Amino acid sequence: MRKISDVNISEDTDRILHSDIFEKAKHQPHHRDTTVAAHSADVARSAMKVCDLLEKHGIHTDKDKVVLASLCHDLGMVGRDEKYDSQYETCMEHPEESVEAVKEVLGEIDEETADMIRSHMWPMSKDMPDSKEALIVTLCDKTESVKDTLAWLGRRSLDTYIAVRDIFNGNRIR
Repeated sequence: MRKISDVNISEDTDRILHSDIFEKAKHQPHHRDTTVAAHSADVARSAMKVCDLLEKHGIHTDKDKVVLASLCHDLGMVGRDEKYDSQYETCMEHPEESVEAVKEVLGEIDEETADMIRSHMWPMSKDMPDSKEALIVTLCDKTESVKDTLAWLGRRSLDTYIAVRDIFNGNRIR
């Protein structure tokens, strides 16, 4: 699998990867059995694959912005136990917090990148992606989140079908 370090990353992406908040993200639990940093790197890798596939079909994407937004989309989750009172609040508030976290590292960011980060929780949030790049980040985030959860379920030796069915029916996993 291609690594983020295998591509020419932008200066902004390099600054994020070497920032204090990304270092903290390496220790922030996420999706039951991973970290914010590991999940974000997986989203970035998936997003690069989608961009490459689209490029092969003549559809240009701004891969630098997609990778940057993918790495940053959940940075607002860092310190979530101190910032948020509920899982719902975390879900709804962290996208804007992620934009603010990126601004703390990079200064101002362009609105397109901010939108990619802000809209990644759609359709759970009202912010709908308004570019193909934002949609790539959103879809790759959902795919990687499901993969993270299924991997966790598999390690717990649960019947995956029943567990996933229960999740979608709103039942708690034991």
